[in-house]
Amino acid sequence: MRMPGFDVVGDGGLFTTAEDMAKWNPTTLDSKLHAAGLSALMVSPGSLVTGDKLNYAMGLYLHTYRGLQTVRHGGTYGGYGAEFSVVPSANMTIAILCNTRAVEPYVLRNRIIDVYLSDRLVAPLPAAAAASSTKQSEPPKSESPLEVGDLPGSYFSDELDVRWTVLLGATDGIALQRRDLPPMALASRDTTRTHFTVTGTPAEVRFVRDASGRVAGFIPDAGDISDIRFVKLK
Repeated sequence: MRMPGFDVVGDGGLFTTAEDMAKWNPTTLDSKLHAAGLSALMVSPGSLVTGDKLNYAMGLYLHTYRGLQTVRHGGTYGGYGAEFSVVPSANMTIAILCNTRAVEPYVLRNRIIDVYLSDRLVAPLPAAAAASSTKQSEPPKSESPLEVGDLPGSYFSDELDVRWTVLLGATDGIALQRRDLPPMALASRDTTRTHFTVTGTPAEVRFVRDASGRVAGFIPDAGDISDIRFVKLK
C-alpha cells in the first residue's frame, strides 16, 4: 500500500470503505443529524462576485448525467481513485474505491447509472460510452493534423505558472498532457471544435480564438476550477 508522506485530514487523509461511504448521503444529512437546512446548504451552488452560479456547492459538484441531476465528487491520490455520487431523485448512492490509476471511477459510475436507472434516463448514451459497449465496435481512429487544425501546441497559464501541451491523440485527434504524465484524451461532438470533454471525467476544455480565427488559448472547467486561461505559445 502506498501511503501519503504527510499528516492531513479530509483531502488525502481519509481512511474509509465503500460501505461506509454509501451511508453518507449529503441530501439526507438534515434528517440523520437533526440539523434542519443542512442538506439544502450542502447542495447550494456557489457564486462569483459577478453573480454567476457555479456547479460547485459545499465540497460537492452538481452535475446532470443523461437528464438526471447528480451530486458527486471524485478524486485521485497516491495511485488510488475514488468516486462518490448521489442521484437524489432515485435515492441512489454510488461509492467506488480503486487501488489502481488504470481504472476510471467516473466511467464506472456512469455505467452503473446506465444499468440500474435505465428507465429514468432521457438523454442519449454519450458517443464514447456507446462505442465501448458495442462488441463489434472499431478502435478509434486518429484524425490528421489538418482535421484538428491549429489546436495542437503548447499552452501556458501565468496565474498557475503551468504549461500544458495539446498533442495529436487517438480520440477526436487531440489529447492534453503535462510534463511526462500520461496524455488525457479530449473528446468532442462540437462541430466548431471548441468544446471538449476530458475522456472519463466531467472536466471540460473550451478553446478560444482571436479576431483572425486562430486559436489563442483554452479555458478548463473542472467544477471548482474555472475561468483560468491558458494562452497558446507562439
